[in-house]
Amino acid sequence: MVQSFNNNQPIYLQIIQRLCRQIIRGELEAGDKLPSVRELAVQMGVNPNTAQRVYAEMERLEVAETRRGLGTFITEKEERLRRLRKS
Repeated sequence: MVQSFNNNQPIYLQIIQRLCRQIIRGELEAGDKLPSVRELAVQMGVNPNTAQRVYAEMERLEVAETRRGLGTFITEKEERLRRLRKS
């Protein structure tokens, strides 16, 4: 399912916003495993480098965390998720 993107904003930011909306709506919850970089790239129809940037930025925002050898997960820091839902 290749996604469509607008040209007004970088694609990686659009993907982050989509994932954050899924968290806010409860479709993704604390501790949920996110797709691998390769899987996300295929799902979104983007370059794997773009998918990697999505996860790096989500980590910087403390919305996701990478666990070595296991993958990337939605943060379990409830306070951070509450702030995300408010904003």
